[in-house]
This record gives sequence, C-alpha cells and structure tokens, in this order.
Amino acid sequence: MFDKIIFFAFLIALPVPSYADSPPLNIYLADSPYPMPHVDSSASGFSRFPGPDLGDSYQLTDHNVIFKPVGFGNGYSFLYSDKYSDGRRAIYGGGSDRVFKLDADTLETISSYSLREGYFSSDREVSNFFNTADILIQAGIKDSSKQMHFFDHVYRTHIPALRLGSGAVYKFLTKNNELFIAVKDSSSGSIYIKVFGDKEFDDFESPLVLKRSVALPIDKSNNPLPMAMSLTYDGNIVVVTNDGQIFVLNQDLEKYDSLVLPEAKALSPDAEWMGGVVRNTISLDDKGGIYIVSSDFLHRVQWTGKNLTLDPRYGAWSVPYEAGENGSGTTPTPIGWGEGNDLLVVMADGVNGVNVYWRDEIPDDWQGIPNHPRRLAGTIPLTFGYDTSDRLRIEASPVAYGYGFFWPNDAPKVEPQWQGSYDRQMFANYTALHFPQYPVHGGVKYHWNSIKRELEVAWTTHLSLAPTICTPNIKKFLYCIGRRDGQYSVEVLDWGSGESVRYYLLGESLRFNATASNTRVTDKYIEFSSLGSAIVRVNLEKIDK
Repeated sequence: MFDKIIFFAFLIALPVPSYADSPPLNIYLADSPYPMPHVDSSASGFSRFPGPDLGDSYQLTDHNVIFKPVGFGNGYSFLYSDKYSDGRRAIYGGGSDRVFKLDADTLETISSYSLREGYFSSDREVSNFFNTADILIQAGIKDSSKQMHFFDHVYRTHIPALRLGSGAVYKFLTKNNELFIAVKDSSSGSIYIKVFGDKEFDDFESPLVLKRSVALPIDKSNNPLPMAMSLTYDGNIVVVTNDGQIFVLNQDLEKYDSLVLPEAKALSPDAEWMGGVVRNTISLDDKGGIYIVSSDFLHRVQWTGKNLTLDPRYGAWSVPYEAGENGSGTTPTPIGWGEGNDLLVVMADGVNGVNVYWRDEIPDDWQGIPNHPRRLAGTIPLTFGYDTSDRLRIEASPVAYGYGFFWPNDAPKVEPQWQGSYDRQMFANYTALHFPQYPVHGGVKYHWNSIKRELEVAWTTHLSLAPTICTPNIKKFLYCIGRRDGQYSVEVLDWGSGESVRYYLLGESLRFNATASNTRVTDKYIEFSSLGSAIVRVNLEKIDK
C-alpha cells in the first residue's frame, strides 16, 4: 500500500497539460503532430492540429501529391520530431531494414541507418512493386481468375517486411528527439530495444546514430516477436511481446520490471504474425494503467512507478471477452477524461460486439449487466448501418474524441477466396477493394451516454472507407481515406453528424492504399503510409489553370 500512496502522490505532482475531451499530453513525448503511431500514449488517434484549409471537392493532380518511397515495411508509422532550435521539424521512421530521418518540410532524406546487413529495398524496387501491382490489378479486373497473381505479389513482398519490423511499427519519439524501436535479431532470436538520435544534439542536419541498445531478457523458447511499445506518463518504456511477456525500462534502458500474462504460451517458429497471444498495440492512461488485449482477456496491468502488477489492490484487473476464432483485432482505447467523468476503455470483441469497461474503480451504484462481468459498463452489437458483410469484424483501432469513438468497416461484403493463412488473408481483404466483386462500405461512430450509462450509435455512414485508421481533429472533422468511382479519395466528415464535408479524389493506384496507417492531419497536410512502404503527402491547394 505504501508504494501505491507514493505513486499517486507522484502523479498528482506531475504537470500534465490536457485538452478538453482528449487525453492529457505526455510531457516525455515529442511535442509534435505524431510522436507515436496512434498519436498519444492512450492511442486515441486524436489530432490537436487544425489541418489544411478545405476548398471545394475536386480531382487531385500530381501537383497535390508527393510519393516518397522509404523501403518495404518502413513506412507503417512515421513520426514527427519536436521542433529543433531553428524551428524546423524532422520525420523519423523505419524498423524493417533501416531507420531514417527526413526534412519534414521537403521530405528529403537527411540520414538513413541500415538495420540489416544485406537487406535493403531501394526506391526503384518500391516503385516497381507498385507499377507491377497496378498492372496486375487491371488484369484481375478484366479476368477474376488472375486476381490471385495480385494477392501473391502483395503477400510475397510485405509479409516478410512486416515480420522483420513487427516491433518497430509501434515506435515513438521523445522530447529529446530520440527514436525508440524494438527489433528482433533473426539469427539469435534476441529482441533489442534500440535508441537512435542525432549525432550532435539539436542539430537538424545531424546524421542518425545508434545511441544505446539493450537485449530484453525474454524467454526465447517462446519464439516471441516484439508487438507493442509505448511510453508511460512518468517517462518509462513499456514493451509487450506477442507471446505475452511485458517489460518496463527507463529511457537509459535499465531494466525495471517484467511480468508474464497468465495465458502466455510458446509460439511455433513459423507462427503467423496474427497468431500470437497479443497481436495489437497497447494503450496507457495517466494513472499507470496499461491496457492489453490478448487472445482471451482484456487486462489492465498496473505500473505502480516501481513495478508491474496484476494485483487488484493496486488497480489492476482482467476480464474475459468473447474472442471467437481469432480474438479481438483492436487496440483497447480509453475514453472519458478528467475529474468527475466516466473513465472507460473500449474494444471490439472477436465475434460481433463493441464493449466498454470501467477502467478505474467500478461505481458503487453500478448494478452490472446480466450474465457479464461487473466491470463491463456497456455492450452493443457491431453495425455499420448498411448492406455489409455478415462476417462483421474489426481490425482497425478505434479513434476517440470525448465520449465518441469511430470505426470504418474493413470487411469486404464478399471475402476473397481463402488464401491459406490468416496473414495472407488479411492482406487480401485489405487490397481486394480494387476489384468490383469486393466492395467495402460503411463506418460507425458510437457514443457513451453518461446520463443513461449506456452505449449508443451516434451515426453511421454509407461511404466506402478504405481499411485504415481515420483521424478526428480539434476542428471536429474526421479525416479518412476512402473509395469513390474506382479511385481512392480523401474523405472529410463532420465528427458530430457524420455528414460528408469534402472529398478529394487521389487516383486508382495501389499507391493510395493506406492499410494499417493513420490518415494523418498536420497543420498543412494530410498524409498516410502507402502499404507500409512509402509516405504519401497530400496538399489540398487547388491550382487554377
């Protein structure tokens, strides 16, 4: 109990700036548009930046779009630095075969650091991949029997890259512009936490160097991959492996503590990326809660400031959920912030439901929902309000603002033929929307009614929103990548009503497939990752000819 008292006293003393209806800022992260993949430690996906001015909807041209190859698997999450003393920002990314540093204004490469000797995908290779993919798409549209050639092409290139850089998808940048990533050494089986930064501190032009590194004390017999990494509100690193091992280290990479989830298990050497005990990232709150969804349970693991625990006396808890065949595909995301508000965490289960749980103490007057754990605060069927697939299931993480949270439908109404593995099927589902037989429609915003204490559907949209993570921003717009008239599009919706505000047509190329990427909103641009292999920057400025 003594540790608990010290811990909460520390939190009260910690200066944590916040915005209304959004999570408090983590003062140890870079103060930037995107210091980590889901924007903040709570994985809200909410942007404090207003975004570019919205003109009329129109067809974008080459003038509006920059395509920056960064190597296969290196672009799933690219992060913005804090401002250097000269006022400029850099973009950091990588994790599959390199880490890189770009000029955030021009996207020119400042520095690149190779992670894997003998493995380096060039800009030409990335461009050739997309050129070939577009040819195969057109062939598959004309003759559906040739679509498998396209799926083969995507799988062969991207699953190996994703495996190499699995842990580095969830890297982060600190206020000192240090990039933390988790990398598995395929030869030794070790998982390393590596920290990259400028050779000369606060020098925008400085090359990247490896500043420090440590091997995690993992159980190698389990064959784990690094799956999630985040930064606590007291500035410590949390790392979770896909077999259920959890570690906390300080930023000097000194081991603090570790914990193994009760359902942790060994994985076969050829285990699929989607087949682990943990296959999503994690979220944190400002009271030491670490939210992890496993193949069977939703856990709040508690960081006390000194150690990790699953002991309920310190605020930890675990609840089972309906996992179905393959468990939840979502990151558990806190909603509700501030004194006197309902503090909840939301996730989608593996069957057909959306659930919210009390994330701190359960209110004394809460009667519970019959036949469910008392911690469950609300549940509602997953629906997109449209003629969608009967196999409704969510892989994307929710994006949250206030008590509202949103998901696009990422399941095609008709699923492509079985590809032989879950990993392969996932990529087929996400890229099949190029073919008219596999339409994807719909999105839904849910809202927690704090008066009635129940979940409600706020609105649904019939738009076709590509399988990506949308972004709500401070101006109460929701930015997504969608599909219109056989093209990809930037879709801007009203966060309150779901009505379409603007749309901008990008083109039909696979280059505009933003699978597993945020639709990012900065002060000037809309950006996303091109199938994890390039950065796409969209400037909405219209040039009249």
